[in-house]
Amino acid sequence: MWGASCVNNTIPTNPCYNMTCPNGTHCETDYWRWARCVNNTVNPCNNVTCPNGTHCVVNMWGGASCVNNSIPTNPCNNVTCPNGTHCIVYMWGASCVNNTIPTNPCNNMTCPNGTHCETDSWGWAKCVNNTVDPCNNMTCPNGTHCVANMWGGASCVNNSIPTNPCDNMTCPNGTHCETDSWGWARCVNNTVNPCNNMTCPNGTHCVVNM
Repeated sequence: MWGASCVNNTIPTNPCYNMTCPNGTHCETDYWRWARCVNNTVNPCNNVTCPNGTHCVVNMWGGASCVNNSIPTNPCNNVTCPNGTHCIVYMWGASCVNNTIPTNPCNNMTCPNGTHCETDSWGWAKCVNNTVDPCNNMTCPNGTHCVANMWGGASCVNNSIPTNPCDNMTCPNGTHCETDSWGWARCVNNTVNPCNNMTCPNGTHCVVNM
């Protein structure tokens, strides 16, 4: 199961081709490509007669229900809100809410030097440190430039373009050089197709199996 195998050239047939199912059912192939007879899908409303002013819908349990033809009314239609408020449709009905636009919680917040105000995920105002580029006060020698390192500090690095670690690597025959996730050069075996040395009989061909 880990090398080469010879398989037939014929195209696989649909397992349902030779399957005869009883009335009211049809053939389907399952995950394992076995043929099986399953019931035809029937709309549960086909045999339902609803009274005037209603119509049939398929409910959440897969059955049939008769519902009113009337269009649902807006719950705010029958609500009168006091001055300075307006009606909105809430998840349980209608509610009166203030017309005023919510103010930014930071408007009345004074933060110390080196910080500024932000609102958190709960809408509360808080003072957070200003983001400072660690390279602002860094002077690097000629041929280098400053970058922010992974610890939040500053480092001077060469301006030259990084070279491929494999450029100076000589690998033995049957292998080649690759760089790993750390950027190190290493010699790895060349990938060989196991079918290269495989001769299959007429009517079959070679595939690489799992």
